[in-house]
Amino acid sequence: MTAGPATEVDKVGRFLAAVGRGVGPDWDVRVAEYNGGPAVACFVGGKPDSFCRIEVRDGAMQSVYIVRDPYKLAGLSAV
Repeated sequence: MTAGPATEVDKVGRFLAAVGRGVGPDWDVRVAEYNGGPAVACFVGGKPDSFCRIEVRDGAMQSVYIVRDPYKLAGLSAV
């Protein structure tokens, strides 16, 4: 059995959050909406570690943007 594409925005966000939770006890994974699309913000020890934004068109995932640059993540605590 093979998995089909995850087409619902909420399902994609929950999947990414579930994957992130398996990383370690200091991780805090938050599902959010950013610029009209699903996103996952990851914090380690209370500090921003990474941000993943998913672009969905016509009900299908088109692109995934991942940010790990500390300067770009500085304002992430507000997400």
